[in-house]
Amino acid sequence: MAPTYDILASAENNIYNAWQAMLFHYSCQKYAGHTPIIVVHGNDRPLMPGFQLIQRAGGRIQLTRNYRHDRGLVYARRNTAGTLACVRSDADYLVLCDPDTIFFRPLPVDEYFLAENQVSFDSVPYLNVKRNNLAVLENICNKAGLPLELLLQSPISGSVPHIVPAACREALSQQWLQNIELFEVHSPEPRTSGVQMPLTASMWALVMAAHQLKIEPVFTNFSIFNRDGGRQFSPSSSNIVMLHYRYGDSGFDKNNYSQRQEKCDKVWQASAPEGTVNGLLCEQLHEADNYYKTTKLASIQENRFVPPENIPDQIDVPDDTLLVISQREELEKYTSLIEPLKGRKERDWFVQHAYFCLPLTMGNQHGFIVNSLYDFWVHWNGGQTAEDIAIRKRPEDSDLFNSQLIKSHFGMSTVTIQNTWTFRTPKGVNLMVVTPPNFSIDGIAHMAAVVETDNLRRDFTFNLRVTRQDEEIFIPKGSPIGCVLPYPRHFIDQYKVKLASEILDPDVAENERRTMRYHAIERSEYDVGNKHSIGRRYMEGEDIYGNKFEDHQITLDADKD
Repeated sequence: MAPTYDILASAENNIYNAWQAMLFHYSCQKYAGHTPIIVVHGNDRPLMPGFQLIQRAGGRIQLTRNYRHDRGLVYARRNTAGTLACVRSDADYLVLCDPDTIFFRPLPVDEYFLAENQVSFDSVPYLNVKRNNLAVLENICNKAGLPLELLLQSPISGSVPHIVPAACREALSQQWLQNIELFEVHSPEPRTSGVQMPLTASMWALVMAAHQLKIEPVFTNFSIFNRDGGRQFSPSSSNIVMLHYRYGDSGFDKNNYSQRQEKCDKVWQASAPEGTVNGLLCEQLHEADNYYKTTKLASIQENRFVPPENIPDQIDVPDDTLLVISQREELEKYTSLIEPLKGRKERDWFVQHAYFCLPLTMGNQHGFIVNSLYDFWVHWNGGQTAEDIAIRKRPEDSDLFNSQLIKSHFGMSTVTIQNTWTFRTPKGVNLMVVTPPNFSIDGIAHMAAVVETDNLRRDFTFNLRVTRQDEEIFIPKGSPIGCVLPYPRHFIDQYKVKLASEILDPDVAENERRTMRYHAIERSEYDVGNKHSIGRRYMEGEDIYGNKFEDHQITLDADKD
């Protein structure tokens, strides 16, 4: 099967990035033949109208957290690094772009199926160690534990687009974000807005991350810039794939269409001489304007992805079966994280006396637990948004990150763990997600849920709540992160609490109370000399009178042949 890829644009939830994203979406569809994912950072407020328009035209918008204000320093370019970690994509490769980009033709990605330890950099002439930045880079390399000689001997002078294999995207994002924080601010006091670090800080941070993670750069020549937008240029006589219009001149400057909506709206009427770099940009602006005016738009409520085919649910799960379906066949090996508890009476924290309590040992055996695939740490600062949870992982585990995704999704001090498989159950059988029985993770509470897994045709997630503020909580590899229990749908719906006086004859109720008192006498007066005798009658399946229970278990039933 041919590898798959998604083209991404990292944008911020503002009107300035919205029109750029509208143009990017149109251009990518029209000229690259691909519907891109626009990752919009800023889920603390409603989606800007321009992004909503992309959605209504059938585009792919993912609203997520804003990395701009991390650690109190304002730097919007953190979002580019954060996009790699937070985008929801099952593709084998991600093509990371800035939104101020248009396409002339499809990206030749078939020529760049990179290895898992490779990332592409599009060549730029200016990202070099020079006299004016030598001292700064030397200081930052010292902080990062990276020899400056690596930047000199193995230079990486490159920018977006980056082709990133899915296997390394999360580790690269994490290291990239960490490196950005090594750069000094422009002024001694934090400012409430504006860039506080050099514009190239993000680019150098990525270069260092590639060296730190021993990722090999693969250089491309996909883009041109509009530094001289008035020059003549013909895409048909060039191999150039895209235009990055980050610069401005008298012919076109994207910064003239920012801050106020009325200014942004004028970008669609921008003009420049035909046959020039700026002229090609303005031509696509006019095409995009017409596209959004003439395309039949869905309402936001109706806007849903429409697959190119309708595949009926053909799954018929046999009785007494918990079916596991991985997203891809090669991911089946990770379903070994699912562990049936049947027969597992032991817990590493139980004392010997606990094993004489049948309710505990029976509880230990109920359900199917799912374990963590790798070590990770979570830190909650006390806030209620997704941005208030920080997740740290070992870079050396990066090849596992996409096989079990761990992210902050809901806020509320929670962490969501998304597995690369789903559960299916027989018709009419739910799965209840519960705390793994008699397992615990210090500082973590497991959230409960009920899922109709006979109907579920998507991935399966667990949610953990961090209960300690301002502490880093460690979740080791192999920790139970969730447990599922199958039960018939509607089984508990009609259960009600009733008092004995409401449904029992008085004599019957009194007989049960006397029996309870007899049991209390045995427990308090006869069992005290032998602590392991407490509860033995229940273990042996008899009441205080020696009457045997009609139906009794001391362990789960053996498997049927």
